[in-house]
Amino acid sequence: MYYAAALAAFALPLGGVGDYRPGPLTGAHATGATVTAAAATRTYGGHTSAGEPIVLRRSGRKVKTIVLQVHTPCDSGAFFPAATTIGGGGKSTAPAITGGRLSRKGDFTATASGTADLGSETATVLLGVEGRLTAKHSSGAVIVDVTVKDNATGQQTDHCQTSESWSQTVPERRTFGGSTSEDTPVVIELNRTRTSVRTFWFGLFADCMPDGAINPSDAITNFRIRRHRFGDSFSDEGDDGSGGRLHVDYALKGKIGRSTASGTIEITAIDRDAQGNVTSNCPSGPVPWVAQQ
Repeated sequence: MYYAAALAAFALPLGGVGDYRPGPLTGAHATGATVTAAAATRTYGGHTSAGEPIVLRRSGRKVKTIVLQVHTPCDSGAFFPAATTIGGGGKSTAPAITGGRLSRKGDFTATASGTADLGSETATVLLGVEGRLTAKHSSGAVIVDVTVKDNATGQQTDHCQTSESWSQTVPERRTFGGSTSEDTPVVIELNRTRTSVRTFWFGLFADCMPDGAINPSDAITNFRIRRHRFGDSFSDEGDDGSGGRLHVDYALKGKIGRSTASGTIEITAIDRDAQGNVTSNCPSGPVPWVAQQ
């Protein structure tokens, strides 16, 4: 069985050259634990125009939690991987959502802000999400604005900004949405008969050897569900864009229940130069995830 993967998701320089590796995004109401996917009453999952997953959870007439991943281009030429859960509530370290009230038609506007530790620098991240949530199709836009300042001088050293559209293309009843243990999003789209996973969208972080990190977002497809379980191990390989070859190993394990799904996703990306020498080895290890309808 061949599972379609998008090697373009790994197009950022392996080893993290020129890219930020932020710590967890924290907000003013943070109290110190990782948010889980267990608290929402209704979940919507889709993806942005750049092919990155986004999850929204509503409770009553309000959007309560948003899990997103957006690679935001910076003035310096770097990318800031804004992957986080916001508005988790409880003991979550996630920033709180401002707004998020749903109109009778399902329209909403939500904002959040937080900071991320970059070592000698600190990033202030402003997030805005708007859209319309309906049972058959949901869509909207996401805006990310990041200001990076030097901790010693307080001077701005970089600015990153992007705006992308997002949409949920599979009806809500066939969509699961949640997050990994790294607070990156997971979206599961089932086929019409609910007998297979049509698309599994995910984002994650992986540290590289000898140095750096990657933060890919990818979509892998066509996993048969047998006895409520799905997944497989497979590989893909292609041009790395700089004359070498990129090899990626995938391992996906999942279990689907009536309203909740869980499992692990693991990737190992190995980049070789034109002579076949390994220049970067980036293993994520098994990353747990939980999603719900």
